[in-house]
Amino acid sequence: MALVGILGDAHGEFDIIFDTIKRNPDVKRWFQVGDLGGKFDNYPSFPTNFHFIQGNHENWDYVAGLKEAENPLFLPNGSLTWYRSSGDTYLVGVLGGNYSAKQYKNKTESLRGDRRRHFTEEDYESLVVLRRNLDRTLDRSVRVDILLTHEAPSPYTKGFGDIGIELVTGLLREIKPNIHFFGHHHKFKLMDTCGVISVGMGRVSESYVLYDTEDKRIRNIPVVV
Repeated sequence: MALVGILGDAHGEFDIIFDTIKRNPDVKRWFQVGDLGGKFDNYPSFPTNFHFIQGNHENWDYVAGLKEAENPLFLPNGSLTWYRSSGDTYLVGVLGGNYSAKQYKNKTESLRGDRRRHFTEEDYESLVVLRRNLDRTLDRSVRVDILLTHEAPSPYTKGFGDIGIELVTGLLREIKPNIHFFGHHHKFKLMDTCGVISVGMGRVSESYVLYDTEDKRIRNIPVVV
């Protein structure tokens, strides 16, 4: 069994992250679904079992430095990463950031300034190809255990409209993860998206999720301030 912690948008509330991790010593690894900090935030030194994906609000120069250094703190778009804990091995896929129709077809490396908040077709296809290559390499069907995105899948209704992203839904159909976690909307919500459980995360100041990779149990834990 591997007990995994999932954290929602933080927007610079780093102290709450540290306190949550401290309160849960049995959780071996933590993942955060983007909007860790803002454009001008100085990110602190996080423990080695903490990882985050990009949201649409980050210190982009700091994130770029982590990418260049291939720092395991930051999980880049289009990546698949194996983790091992307590004898259990699980696979985590990532597509962070926001969707923009104007930026989607551009090369990821061409995005500058705040445009770095967007994911591209290149990022999307990287994840799909890595997933398919695993099947061929291991000669068996490989299941992505956890998919992390910042955007919500479609349909995600707010008011009378759908503000989810169809590309995220398409990714769920393509790679069929055991479970999907997303942020951006600051609300805990359980959804069934084309047969995959999608979990919308509340802000770190409100709650966090504990997920058991073996029995697939999800627990939404209110934050005690």
